Amino acid sequence: MRKPANLIYGVDDKPPFMMSLMMGTQHVCLMFITMILPVVIVRQLSGTITPQEARSFMSISMFSGGLVTILQA
Repeated sequence: MRKPANLIYGVDDKPPFMMSLMMGTQHVCLMFITMILPVVIVRQLSGTITPQEARSFMSISMFSGGLVTILQA
């Protein structure tokens, strides 16, 4: 089966190294942001939630980020 003319990369094609590096960096930055947002939320709620609830919120955020990454891959 031939690759359609409007596609840049086919299923088995490998992008150039710099493109892969930039896409990997973009993914790391996005995951970094999703790990910082729960910290900001917990700091804003610091007077209304217990430390155990804050730890649980952080753990669930990290677990769900990892699970979604695995499912997406």
